Amino acid sequence: MSIFGIIWGSITGLFSSANEIVDNVHTSEEEKLQLRNGLATIHASVQKEFLSLEAEVIKLQHETEMAEIKSSSWFRQNWRPCCAVGITITIIILSFMNIPVPEQLSQLANVFLPTYALARTAESIVPKMKK
Repeated sequence: MSIFGIIWGSITGLFSSANEIVDNVHTSEEEKLQLRNGLATIHASVQKEFLSLEAEVIKLQHETEMAEIKSSSWFRQNWRPCCAVGITITIIILSFMNIPVPEQLSQLANVFLPTYALARTAESIVPKMKK
């Protein structure tokens, strides 16, 4: 789960708790509806701001990746393939030496390697599809 999912879950939980408090308040139904509408308005504005921040982060990540691709530095362009090769070689060496692969390395490989492979596949297929 991304950091945005964790934060958004907390925010939604906060508004759910506030709605429960409104339900327990001893006021008329009209006042409760006004309070709920006010909370819904605030929740919607927070959600809108949150989504715009998430879109900005995605845009910045994309710009960073594009800058890496256009860079003249060999290492800056190829650090992802180097990491993929390093992780793979480390796991192979540990397996041949009958040493258990650390859980963190296994999790990293389970996330990084398929993502890297998918991205490389997309890089080679998309230009062919555009033609």
